[in-house]
Amino acid sequence: MSNLHTLAGLVCLLSFVACGRSCPVTPAVEDVSVQGLAKPIPMATTDYRARVEVTVLRNGVPVEGVEVAFSQSISGRPARFDWRGITDADGWAEIEISVDARQFWRVGVSGYYVARAVHPASGEIVEEWRSIPVSGGGRHYFLLPIGETAQMRTVSLKDRGQYVLESDPDSLVSYGGGGGIFILSMIPDGNFEGQVALSLVAEPALNARLSTESLTRYRTIAEVDIRPDTLIAPAIYWIEVIAMHASATDTYKLGVSTLVDGAYWFELINVSGGMVSSRDDFILLLQSERPELGIATGLTWFAYAEKLGGWDGSLWAGSSTWVSVNPKWEMRVRRIVIPRSPTWFLLRRRGEKEAIFAAKKEAEGQMYEIPVREYFFSW
Repeated sequence: MSNLHTLAGLVCLLSFVACGRSCPVTPAVEDVSVQGLAKPIPMATTDYRARVEVTVLRNGVPVEGVEVAFSQSISGRPARFDWRGITDADGWAEIEISVDARQFWRVGVSGYYVARAVHPASGEIVEEWRSIPVSGGGRHYFLLPIGETAQMRTVSLKDRGQYVLESDPDSLVSYGGGGGIFILSMIPDGNFEGQVALSLVAEPALNARLSTESLTRYRTIAEVDIRPDTLIAPAIYWIEVIAMHASATDTYKLGVSTLVDGAYWFELINVSGGMVSSRDDFILLLQSERPELGIATGLTWFAYAEKLGGWDGSLWAGSSTWVSVNPKWEMRVRRIVIPRSPTWFLLRRRGEKEAIFAAKKEAEGQMYEIPVREYFFSW
């Protein structure tokens, strides 16, 4: 992890490397601890969602293609198997349990559940397991052997292999009322199976959110989106991303440095620099060159300045980057803060790592598509 540097008049986090970047994990199934369900008591929380992984076995052999459904055990109420999943070739299924916050405002999803395995085609009940404890906000692993009681596992049967988790960027500068996005990329090895469960811990005023709670071989990108409160104090903040795979838990640190009067500089550049009109010009070019993307002029964007030039002790100079995001797209406008400089544009689909379109607008007004790689040399 590299050092943090403070420039005169500005707290600015330059760069660092996330801790624990490589996550080698190769558990053996025999090493996975298993416990019966006689004693575990679900911890009451006010979380209204939980994820459950189950593995159905018959005489130690995975059972494929059965529907596993969960119902909360509530005294005096008939069972309602509202949450379900289909087992794969490994007998494995993932099920998300969620409840109405208005009805279960005191305990959330926490409680005891009944699990039932059913043949989807015939509706025949294969087996039923009772007294399964689930706590809100967590991830739970259960072994469901037909003809036996359910067993709680400490790790997923599906999790094996190794992976590397990388972040781009590792750190960024933001301000009250601004924003920022970290792109997390999971690189699995050839033996990787299962998923990497993600969660985060952050200063509440950062309003940090994960775009997904798990990564798999087929979904390798997650985003951490921040929207700092308007009155957040200027400081250096750390976001801890917690990644769990098999028996290993790794923590990755992302840095956010908040500026003094950052919103003022954003408004100054936004108004005087014409960033909104530049974005509109880029949208018109996309409508002409890439109409299949369906980016309409009237879309709603959340906008913030990601890079407000550089501080030389007396004035702003260098380049400025202005970012607009909505649930589907991220659009960047970059400009050198000198007269008659060109403007560069970049478009990325949310949930993907690589940008898909870039453009350049000359000072004279001519605007045209450029290779994506050229945008990154526009400093």
